[in-house]
Parts: sequence; C-alpha cells; structure tokens
Amino acid sequence: MKIVFTLSLVFTLFIAIQSTSNAQVQQRTTEHITFNEDIESLHFRLPKKDVEIKTTKGSRILIEAQITLSIGEVKLLDFLVKSGRYNFSIKQDNIQESIEITNVAPSNGVLIKQGKEIQETIKHTIYVPVSQVNKVHIGLTDLSMMSALD
Repeated sequence: MKIVFTLSLVFTLFIAIQSTSNAQVQQRTTEHITFNEDIESLHFRLPKKDVEIKTTKGSRILIEAQITLSIGEVKLLDFLVKSGRYNFSIKQDNIQESIEITNVAPSNGVLIKQGKEIQETIKHTIYVPVSQVNKVHIGLTDLSMMSALD
C-alpha cells in the first residue's frame, strides 16, 4: 500500500513539474507615438482580430501589446522585449499624408526552444486621440498598394 501511495505521489510531482516547465509566459509593453495632426491616414499593419481601438484625450498614440509565448520563461520574454522584437516601425509619407505603423515581430522569424516552435500571440490595444480616430485603418494591406489600385 505504501509503495502505491509513494509511486502515485512521485507521479503527481512529476506531472506538476512538467506542466509548470511548459507554462505560458505573458508580458505587457507600451509604446508612445507622436505625429503631425495634419496627417490624413493612420495605418496600422496588424491583424484586425488582434487589435482593439480605444479613444483618448491628447495628441499622442499609445500602443499596448499583450505578448504571450506558448512555452518559455520570463527571462526569455524579457530578453525578446528588450532586444526590440515587439517594437514598431513607423513610416511617414508626406506625399500621401499618411503614417504606417508596423509591428517588427512577424519579420523576425520563428522562435524555437528545445526543438519546439514557440507560438507567439500579440494582442494590441491602441489608444488614438479622439480627433484622429476616423483616420485609423487596420489591416495587413500596404497602403501604397491600396492607393495604386484606386
């Protein structure tokens, strides 16, 4: 009887250690963007399903990103954040009077740890000034291609 109890206890501990070693890790980052308010279009090249737009007072854009890795450690996610993987690339086109804001992460390649691919999930909450919210476009389409098709 003691052997069965001891084996079940060891098995339970083994499962608990395995599940915590494969746990998801999350971190929230923020980035402020200032821009000329005369701009006609603010284009965020992000998947629509992962973006929530909220309005704010003021003249700056605030982007919050909730980053989740399927496998990993807090140290790994801290390193990725500090290395700039989740920063944004900002292009301003004065001719079309537009700003294009793109997340750098998708172009940085696949993450692999211990031979397993790590799934990244990035959910964005974008706070846009009330006066600019009607100028916001979200999607993965390049704006320069959209204007060429018009």
